Amino acid sequence: MTAHPAAGALARMMAALPGHTHLWQRDDAAAATLPGYTVEVHLRDPSRLVVCFDSRAESYDPSQTRPAWAYGFLEKRGLSAVHVKPDQSCWYRQSQVADLLNAARDAGLFAAFDTVMTYGGSMGGFGALSFAATVQATTCLALNPQANLGPDVRDWETRYREALDQDWTGPLCDLGTTTATTANVICVLDPRYMPDRRQVELINNPNMTRLHIPFVRHRIPAHINALQMLKQLFADSLAGQVDPVWFRTQARRRRTLLRYRNEMLRRTEDHPTRRARLERLLPPEDGLLGGP
Repeated sequence: MTAHPAAGALARMMAALPGHTHLWQRDDAAAATLPGYTVEVHLRDPSRLVVCFDSRAESYDPSQTRPAWAYGFLEKRGLSAVHVKPDQSCWYRQSQVADLLNAARDAGLFAAFDTVMTYGGSMGGFGALSFAATVQATTCLALNPQANLGPDVRDWETRYREALDQDWTGPLCDLGTTTATTANVICVLDPRYMPDRRQVELINNPNMTRLHIPFVRHRIPAHINALQMLKQLFADSLAGQVDPVWFRTQARRRRTLLRYRNEMLRRTEDHPTRRARLERLLPPEDGLLGGP
């Protein structure tokens, strides 16, 4: 069997890491464990690599044993992958994450691929944006990302108390700079959900493509998946050819989402006449897609 073009780089990366960090290693895959994280590498497609960052959770199963976010999705498509799996809600602010990804870069892992895409949602969206330059990404797909949870935004950003313990200074928090060399930067958000909108507005990248799906609030991946948009969005992003017109057209089907119906009705709680009109116009709750 012919060795994967990045096999040598993977071996060099693992050799550069302290021995106690090695979890397991094969010619086409490896995993390293570090305080608070596990990073897995799987070599499949010789030309395309996706670097994934897990999203925030209230609690996590141990990173050494749990399946990585998007693992099955990427495996099914035969795509090479790096999965960064945290053990806590951390926004990837600990130095060991940067150290490991820098070691992978210096070993030539990312340069071995024609296309490198970072991918994540919410906290993972921050990771995808923050490390885009480190992994030499050609594309970044961030779904409802955070950009900054530091002192400067805490007068309006109150959703994530665990973020208070993180350091929100340093170059990896300047997402305009970390994505400046990435040709395609795509952010998907609900522009009517002001915490997410204000977070995206903090990203100083004038070339970023913003894709809007109004009135579904924060759980973007679940809702665009319910509308059967996620697979196409991912494929188009990886190919560097996202079509905002296609996305806007497909997003109009959000009236078939239960979350959209609930959000529209919630916004009219103090307007009985308007609420009654919406209840007549919106599809009935039975049979709608997605969660509440």
